Amino acid sequence: MTVARLPEPPRSPLPLRGDPSFDPSGLDDVERFWYDELWDTLSDEAYVSYSTEVARRDDLYHYGRTLHTIINSLLTAFRVTGDLALLDEVDRLSEHMRAHLRDGWRDTLDRTSGTRDGFLNWVYRAGGGSTAHQGKDLHVFDEMRTHALVAEFTWAFHNNRDLPSPGGVPYGERADAWQAYLLDHFEAKWRARNDVLGNRLPFLEHDSLHANMAFAKYHHYVGLLRDSSRDRNESERLSRRVLSHFVMVSLGDEQGVVWPRRLEATEDQHYLQPTTYARYVIMDVVTLHLEGAPAWSDRDLIDAIAITVLSLVIDPAAPAITFARDVGGGAARGGIPASPPTEFQPITENRYAISSYALLTAWDRTGSLATVTHVIHERRSERARHVQLPAAMLLAVGDQPVESAVRR
Repeated sequence: MTVARLPEPPRSPLPLRGDPSFDPSGLDDVERFWYDELWDTLSDEAYVSYSTEVARRDDLYHYGRTLHTIINSLLTAFRVTGDLALLDEVDRLSEHMRAHLRDGWRDTLDRTSGTRDGFLNWVYRAGGGSTAHQGKDLHVFDEMRTHALVAEFTWAFHNNRDLPSPGGVPYGERADAWQAYLLDHFEAKWRARNDVLGNRLPFLEHDSLHANMAFAKYHHYVGLLRDSSRDRNESERLSRRVLSHFVMVSLGDEQGVVWPRRLEATEDQHYLQPTTYARYVIMDVVTLHLEGAPAWSDRDLIDAIAITVLSLVIDPAAPAITFARDVGGGAARGGIPASPPTEFQPITENRYAISSYALLTAWDRTGSLATVTHVIHERRSERARHVQLPAAMLLAVGDQPVESAVRR
């Protein structure tokens, strides 16, 4: 059976709206193959154990990266199918997160555990001996990326609050509780710390490109949640800031695009974004494109990103699938130096399997990314299943949900 085909790019917007009448028997053979692969993964004991463990970590580092990618993949498949059981799986994971919200630092390295400020938080647990961050909610980058994720699934719950959950999840209660957390704890905390009163923006900033990309997504969803032109304008401002650092480059007969790691950087920090970070940018670009966000609706841009990945990041023609260490293929591009070879290594097949690169399959006219994704999915399935690859393939081959209204 054919399990990959040259895709018709998904229409935009493709909203986070469920279809109560969804029936997998209505999928064609290719769609059904990847839908079944996704649910085989979701029912796999290793996936359940791993995803649950990550969701219970009370760790900004893994919430903003690992869990962010897992939940984003589930929501991408939800966009395509309208299968509300996928939203219930998002709820399962996010409820583990909610159970670990506390007011106070914990497991710090400098004896400051128990320090409180009146706001609920998760803490940074990535280790590395960082006295400044370990056990605290002070790591700005991971605060931004984690709460972009929270805003995304909060909107998904809100936009489906009137629909029946297969598992009895009260979507409206979840949306209300998470929105209260975002505004009354996360935002209020950083406004107090940074002396940004009222509704003024920005209230939190970082110079990395992927943090700005995440916060463009954060403000997009918060703008939808509270119907706020202020947040929508902030999302567009951050998007323009990121886009001003994208550089179009000629790759044979086609145009690709490259970008740096940071928006404002000293000379020794100015280089092409390493592929280990670019996966987060690609995830958020695809999400905002599917949302129909004005700054990211340009089909030519997302085509150029797909061309970059196929031309510079992946070599599908090599005897073994290989990857580059940065978005320029390890060479200076567009006037931006290559990343330091001693500091960054190429990603691996496993890193690809747990990342967002496969999402670009939907915009690859050659079929090469579909082949790479299918091969790696089969290899990884022999050891551990990941939701990212079948979800990406569903986006590439699937149709829009029957009901695509946006709830206000």
